[in-house]
This record gives sequence, structure tokens and C-alpha cells, in this order.
Amino acid sequence: MNWRSCGVGIYRKNQLIHMAPQADRVPILMQSFFDWLHQTDIHPLIKITQTAKNILKILKNDSTATITDLSAQLGVSTRTIERNLKQLQEQGLLKRLGSATKAGYWSVVSLE
Repeated sequence: MNWRSCGVGIYRKNQLIHMAPQADRVPILMQSFFDWLHQTDIHPLIKITQTAKNILKILKNDSTATITDLSAQLGVSTRTIERNLKQLQEQGLLKRLGSATKAGYWSVVSLE
């Protein structure tokens, strides 16, 4: 596979803010990445979304926030909040304690 053949950088005006690996290293790095992808159950691109991080931050400060509260604060749909809450619980980062309705509350297990 042919990745690229020259240097690549990201600039802000005239200042270099990120330089990509040398072109001759790209095939080796990509192969290493693909090997890792085949050996892990964790997909690196969807470990945790920014929305999920924001949900954890809010719930750490307000453990009784509702799905509607989170939706309003983050400006996303309630369905998006529900999907993220499910993912966070499956990842062991968030637990629902007490009742599943009004008497319950959230426990943030980790922010990492």
C-alpha cells in the first residue's frame, strides 16, 4: 500500500504546530497499528467520545442530573445521552445507584 512520500506538517500561520512522522516510517507505523487492532477488543477511535467525557464531568458534580438535564446542558438529543450513558456503564466508568427513576443517582467510577 502506498501511504505518502513526503513530509507533512500542520501550520498555524507560519508556525509549525504538528509534524507527522517521516514518510518512510509511515508503512511501519501503520502495520504496527493494524497488528494492534487485530489483537485488541478496544477500538481506539471510539474509546470515549467528547460527549461522554462531558457527561462524566457533569455527573461528577451533579449525581442526580437527569437525561433531560444532560441533553439541555450539552445541546444534544436525549437519545445521544442515552447511548452515551449505556456505553459508559458498559465500560465501567459510570454506575446507576438506587432507583432507576427519580430516587436514583449516578456514581462516576473514573474520569480516565
